[in-house]
Amino acid sequence: MPDEEKTKKPTAIEKTENQVKINKTLEKLRTIQNNRTALEKQWQVNAAYLYGHQHFSVERRANNLSDRILFALNRLQDSRKLRRVSNRILVSFRSLLSRMISRKARIVVDPETRIKRDVDSSKISEEVLEDFWKRVNKNNPYLVQKIPGMLMVQKYLYMWILTFGKAWLHPYFNEKTKSKTLIKEDENSQGTIVEAEIGEVEVKVKSPINMFVDAMGEFMIDREYISVSQIKDRYDVEVEPEAPERSDLEEQILRLIDRTDLKDVKNGANLYTRWELPSTNHSKGRMIVHTQTKFISEGRLPEEYKGRLPYIEYNWFDLLMSVNSQSLVEQLIPLQKDYNFTISRLAEYKKYLSGKLLVKDGANLQTKWTEETGQIIKYKGQKEPQYSIPPNPPSFLFEDLKRIDLNIQDLAMAHDATQGKVPSGVKSGVALRELQEQDETNLSPTIIEIEEKHSYFADMVLDIVATRYTQERILSTVGRENENEVRTFMGFETQGNRRITISLGSALPGTRQARQEFIAGLLQAQIITQQEAKRLLQLGDVEGALDDVDERNQKAEIADMLNGIPVDTNKWDIHSKHIEIVRNFMEEPRFKELPDEVRAIFISHYEKHLEEHAQEVNPSGNPPGQGDQVSGQPVEAGAAQI
Repeated sequence: MPDEEKTKKPTAIEKTENQVKINKTLEKLRTIQNNRTALEKQWQVNAAYLYGHQHFSVERRANNLSDRILFALNRLQDSRKLRRVSNRILVSFRSLLSRMISRKARIVVDPETRIKRDVDSSKISEEVLEDFWKRVNKNNPYLVQKIPGMLMVQKYLYMWILTFGKAWLHPYFNEKTKSKTLIKEDENSQGTIVEAEIGEVEVKVKSPINMFVDAMGEFMIDREYISVSQIKDRYDVEVEPEAPERSDLEEQILRLIDRTDLKDVKNGANLYTRWELPSTNHSKGRMIVHTQTKFISEGRLPEEYKGRLPYIEYNWFDLLMSVNSQSLVEQLIPLQKDYNFTISRLAEYKKYLSGKLLVKDGANLQTKWTEETGQIIKYKGQKEPQYSIPPNPPSFLFEDLKRIDLNIQDLAMAHDATQGKVPSGVKSGVALRELQEQDETNLSPTIIEIEEKHSYFADMVLDIVATRYTQERILSTVGRENENEVRTFMGFETQGNRRITISLGSALPGTRQARQEFIAGLLQAQIITQQEAKRLLQLGDVEGALDDVDERNQKAEIADMLNGIPVDTNKWDIHSKHIEIVRNFMEEPRFKELPDEVRAIFISHYEKHLEEHAQEVNPSGNPPGQGDQVSGQPVEAGAAQI
């Protein structure tokens, strides 16, 4: 019956109603777009300055409705006018972007009560989020090309908010994505891990160009231009190809950013999704999906969103009583203009005062002066021409450049010390760290807002998991003692009273030398162990590399033993390392909860490593204190052997 309803053709009345809904969405979109024309112009200017196209003119359109910005890349290269560009915006943009991306997210999920259900669900939720942060979008053939993992998602999110001041994250459940699950023939079988089309939580980064938000916050329209095959895969609906629906300003922005012209694309369609909050007419909210001409679906807000719009808005710099936040690029444009003007004046001094000849009256030059190196200049008469040494440019121009550059660093929170450069006149390491701390302090309000939005985003991801993950999923995490844990879970296990905190960045100092000194102090105070210190320092030596190999092998062996598979020792194992890892695992409370047969496997494996280790330490097998015979000479117990 559901298949018949799915293939059933809409009646004429339904077609009319559907067309009304399409027209209403497009009307709302155009109203919002007309109200933000000035904002879109600013976006275009921001993109132009970021990409280095910083000399343009304003020209009146033929219909005289609005100004149209035209980039004069060739027309303004007039020999009578010097326009120089030194893209300081891009330098600051890259520096700040790299600092924001390098802040590793630390996810903590705390139970709000000490009830066992909340404690267990918080632990599982934290593991699920850590796994999600690493693997999101990697099973989607389209998204994996651009935003695999949350690190790349954050990169594009930060680039949008730095350039245009605003962006959104959109978490959703893609039921067509393949994921690993555990299939059991019966309750007693171990089961088989298979890859099936059971869906996964995915996330998209939405730019302000394609998002249209109601001023009262009651609805949002998400616009995409994607291939008709993607629409077919996502909704199982055939649609006709369409030309991209873009305003003139949008076309110029997209051409400048993507360096492509979508007008030549023949197999795409405009996909519109209108999300509405619960209202009197629609108590559970509403979601309408369609193209320009084809109605696809209509329904309530998905249950997992709990009556909320499924978009998390991120802003760069919110000003009081301002609807739209400023971007970093917009704040730097006035200073960039001043910088370009100053270096253009320096270029004018160079052009008009250098390369001049002082020719005495009556001298007759026989050779034309060119740029050739080692050119011989011939002349007639006794009056020799002389090269004129140009005067130095005024010093205030260089002072202006330093002042402007410092102002740019102040606004971008990216001074020389933060970029790894030593400022002139600064020789103390303490002074360098204080300058770095200054930039971090100024950036902290933005980072705090991003952390709070990330926490809300993570909570929405877990809500989707709890609702949609109805099959057993494979979860791979690293335990407290560095053992590799592979287990299964279902969505309902993440439900509970929890509090999510996401921290961006580390408490460790930023520079390598300062980090080493800080960790050495923690080790000396016995706050951390040598293994933890080595992990924090990220040292790489031969012994450490061997230890890491044994750690990874033992983690894999623990995973096999948890599944009831006995594991033998190897002659090449560093048995002391294996003994330490297995012993730490067996001391955990969860080991006592394992079945008796699984614990027996662990104990047997542990005892084998003890025997092998004892054989290495005492090859002869003599009791301690009686000595071993090496080359006919007795060796006292405890003496070093080489």
